[in-house]
Amino acid sequence: MAASCDIAIVMAACNGEEYIRAQIESIQNQTIANWKLIIRDDESTDSTLAILSELANNDGRIKVIADKLGPQKSAQKNFSLLVNVVIGCECGYVFFSDQDDLWERDKLEKMMMYMHVVEADFPEAPIMIHSDLIVVDANNNELASSFLRFQGLRHENIFPLRVLLAQNFVTGCASLVNLSLLKIAAPFPNEMMMHDWWLALCAASTGKLLFVPERMVRYRQHGMNSIGAKGYWARLNPFATSIMFRWRRGKKNISGTINQARALSMRVDQELATGSVPLVYMDTIRAYARLMQLSPAARLGSLQKYRIQRQTLLTDLIFKLRVFFM
Repeated sequence: MAASCDIAIVMAACNGEEYIRAQIESIQNQTIANWKLIIRDDESTDSTLAILSELANNDGRIKVIADKLGPQKSAQKNFSLLVNVVIGCECGYVFFSDQDDLWERDKLEKMMMYMHVVEADFPEAPIMIHSDLIVVDANNNELASSFLRFQGLRHENIFPLRVLLAQNFVTGCASLVNLSLLKIAAPFPNEMMMHDWWLALCAASTGKLLFVPERMVRYRQHGMNSIGAKGYWARLNPFATSIMFRWRRGKKNISGTINQARALSMRVDQELATGSVPLVYMDTIRAYARLMQLSPAARLGSLQKYRIQRQTLLTDLIFKLRVFFM
């Protein structure tokens, strides 16, 4: 694949002065040195931009984007702008970085090795590869050896789209995508829930979504995380917030996933002519996108027919109850 740079790493930054230097240093210490780190600061009010400017001045591989688009106030919108920049420079492969994690030294090398193996078998395919993570505290002390197990998640090897329509199990900072996938997924739609979720949906619909069981990211859990790691049972704790609040929030989340599926249906429909999208995938996406056009009982029937579900019996039961009573 011809590209002006082989590997791009994109980082969305905002008020990350406490941890961002350590994360960038973990990228600089990678066993692969041929990469570009493209960072967009979302108008930080702390010393983040000064730290980034210093690091960029000392390392030509680091570029800090200066635009006039103003604060985006969300990681997904920040990453959307970064992806548009990366597509413009035609980088062959893209990694996503949080501002407060730590990468193991061989993360880039191992993920690229897996990518090349998959591309050898599927040379034209849109591909996303993701891995597990280690959860650590603010001081880099291990809290959980497996992020996925900690959150009660797992990778779906067979027909991952059936789960991804209703629930995400892919983490952006542990992911690698190729340019073929990025060109399908971008521009990111307003209906996108999160950038990693959207990319996983596009990969599962039009190409390959694969999992590496190794843990190459130390996911830092601290008080200022935009989206933090919470244990499976902690997320189900009925005493954490009021039951009615959690019920309404859950229904809002489902509405968001349906809107996201509508955007996916329109995007994937453009790929049907290439023959890269199995019709059963398209039928499944359309069924979920049209879910609210059905009666409550018919909604459950459609979920059953297309086997759209969440990963555990309990969360799937709650999901289906919410769908019925929406």
